Amino acid sequence: MDEIMHLVRPAIAKMTPYSSARTEGSQIAMRIRLDANESPYPPYPAGADQYELNRYPEGQPEQLLDTFADFYGVPRDRLLFTRGADEAIDLLVRGFCTEGIDAILQASPTFAMYAHSAQVQGVDIVDVPLVSPDFQLDVAGILAARDEHPNIKLLFFCSPNNPTGNLLERNDILSIATALTGKSIIVVDELYLDYSGTDSLAAVLSDCPNIVVLRSMSKEYSLAGERFGITIANPEIISVLGRMLAPYSLTQTAIRAVAQAMTPDGLAYARANIANILDERWRVSQALAASPVVVKVFLSDANFLLVEVDDARRLVRVMQENGIKIRDRSTMHGTGNCVRISIGTPAENDAMLSVLECYSEEWG
Repeated sequence: MDEIMHLVRPAIAKMTPYSSARTEGSQIAMRIRLDANESPYPPYPAGADQYELNRYPEGQPEQLLDTFADFYGVPRDRLLFTRGADEAIDLLVRGFCTEGIDAILQASPTFAMYAHSAQVQGVDIVDVPLVSPDFQLDVAGILAARDEHPNIKLLFFCSPNNPTGNLLERNDILSIATALTGKSIIVVDELYLDYSGTDSLAAVLSDCPNIVVLRSMSKEYSLAGERFGITIANPEIISVLGRMLAPYSLTQTAIRAVAQAMTPDGLAYARANIANILDERWRVSQALAASPVVVKVFLSDANFLLVEVDDARRLVRVMQENGIKIRDRSTMHGTGNCVRISIGTPAENDAMLSVLECYSEEWG
């Protein structure tokens, strides 16, 4: 598709994917594997949980391609698995942006990885801040910035947004994508979407070929430690990213854990945990709003709350002194004196609120 491929870095467009022992020939029912210079012996102490750890994993496991194609309602060639969504962000920037020439656009305050990947690649960062007080996209400003900077290859939008927690207006994203078809790639980071109760933009990819959707198993599926991300995009974009992907980017344990998480029992477990998080999000938000040191609790569609307080740095310090970690977001654009508080278990949330009560008695 020329409207995509002309945006790709020329050097990447000429590449072919790395050919590994797990991509050459059939991988089905191989009784003996003597093709990858692996150890034929299991690692110590050779327990059941270490099954096949002496073998290189599939780069893109066939079983999981089928599972997620069915789950998201897309063909398999629209999927790519990476070491978390962070790797997908890095691949997108490396695949489409040339150092010293191209740029990305972000809408601050937002996830820092977009700018970080751009800095590593040596490309410019154009920032069109979200519009207060609801932290929504400045559509006119974004399109004007793209006109002013035609070298913008990628636009990164996080919805629900980190650290503000709110969904971005779906129609705003779609209108930007439509206006920039053939000009730029729109990357929609949906890592927190399952806490919002809304549908993924993966359903519109056939109509919007320049949209890329990022998902992950880190949040609602409780697999942050396994590093497993899902990129959903048109086949041309998936092909470009696949050319740069490391040959064995997923671990055997991650593949097994994700396969278990996507079983009916695993999905039911995730849904129950999401429901618990949503209940706690409401309870914690109400308790925070009642505190004399809290200025505002922002509405959230994610598994965390953005909270404006009297003194963000002091509150973070007091929490840490009591063994509780929250994030200081006060230095980000538009979030002065704000902290970000993840929703934990009821006991964890109660402990945080107890420290907040003591803090408010001293400083409120």
